[in-house]
Formats: sequence, structure tokens, C-alpha cells
Amino acid sequence: MESTPKKAPRSKFPALLVVALALVALVFVIWRVYSAPSTNDAYSSADTIDVVPEVSGRIVEL
Repeated sequence: MESTPKKAPRSKFPALLVVALALVALVFVIWRVYSAPSTNDAYSSADTIDVVPEVSGRIVEL
């Protein structure tokens, strides 16, 4: 009778690493989607101010 050689048990580390990287990628994508500005009607608005000089002409020296 011949005995079949036993296979070495596979390490779970590569599979766990792939799952962990997939979870990190998923969290990153969700964060980027929900933190980026978006609009449903292609218009965006923001508070703006005008910055103008008190004197006309070119400022040569301060």
C-alpha cells in the first residue's frame, strides 16, 4: 500500500490580505464619492466676494 503525500496546509495570510485591501479600497471609494461636491442639475453655488484695490493703477512698492 502506498500512502498519498499530504499537502502542506495553505496559509490564510494572502486571502486575508486581499480581503483587507478590498475593504480599504471600498471605504476609500465610498469616502471619495460622498465627500466630493456633486449636483443633480449641473449648477453649483458658493459664497463669493470681490477683492478690489482701494487705489487705481499699478502697485510698485509696499
